[in-house]
Amino acid sequence: MKTTTQLTSIALLTALSCSVASAALTTTTTYTGSGPLIDVTYNNTAGTRGRIDAVLTDSWDNGLPSDSNPGLFTGGTAQTATGANVWYGVAVRQTGGTLADTALAMRGGDEEGLRLHSTLEIDDASNTDFSTTNLAISGQLTLWTQFGTGNTLSVLNGYADVGILAGTGAADQTVNILNGRLDAGSFSNANVTVNMLAGGTGEFNLADMSGTAEAKSQLGNMVLNFDTGSLASFTIVSDGGADAGDYWANNFTVGDVQIDGANVTDLSGFTITDFGDFGTTISLIPEPGTYALLAGCFALASVMIRRRR
Repeated sequence: MKTTTQLTSIALLTALSCSVASAALTTTTTYTGSGPLIDVTYNNTAGTRGRIDAVLTDSWDNGLPSDSNPGLFTGGTAQTATGANVWYGVAVRQTGGTLADTALAMRGGDEEGLRLHSTLEIDDASNTDFSTTNLAISGQLTLWTQFGTGNTLSVLNGYADVGILAGTGAADQTVNILNGRLDAGSFSNANVTVNMLAGGTGEFNLADMSGTAEAKSQLGNMVLNFDTGSLASFTIVSDGGADAGDYWANNFTVGDVQIDGANVTDLSGFTITDFGDFGTTISLIPEPGTYALLAGCFALASVMIRRRR
């Protein structure tokens, strides 16, 4: 028992001393005030649809969140919106607690041409074991290019669980994964770029690549981009409950997978793992510097163990 405890302590110390630094999302601007989740009334008149008519009493202390001044949700449990479950040009940064609803539609822009971009950024640094579901959408989360611009979902730290993920329209629908975990039951469509950010170790887990026949046919519309230095992974668990193994190897075409935004012509730079009779995982092969760091960590652990003995 004593030896086991010593080895566990050594492993923890080594992991802490040799952890790979995580790159920050440079576009993040944090609202430093406080207040409950955004609660607004949207205009639904043709020609001005999507404009925010009123900020209600339960809104943020300093008014409506925007890309330059995102709202902040820090704890407790809240609904994503009162009534409409729709965001036009709303930016929310979540550092704790749970946002829950049956559905959420993040719609880009409004008919007045403001080209607003809706953003949801989950960054709960305390939720390293994913024991808290920071974002719980039991139905569909929609990233919709309704009025000419896209939307962003970033799971930097913490855990998001979405029943169905929809990326509609051809504009910039973006999902960013750093150290967080995103579980999606299926896609309804997949016009989305998934970025595995540099320095991250997160996960995107797609429970079923099928969903519907149409959704399965659109999975190829997704672009999966790995930043150099990312240790994150994308896993497809099943195909309509059947075998989804070899998906990445058999369905790869140029443009489906990228490194640093550039198309790759083969998968030799990736680790592809098929597990059991079902799913398949793809991740970027660590760059040589990362291998050297890991080797140094193992060597340090070996020396510490020998000295203990």
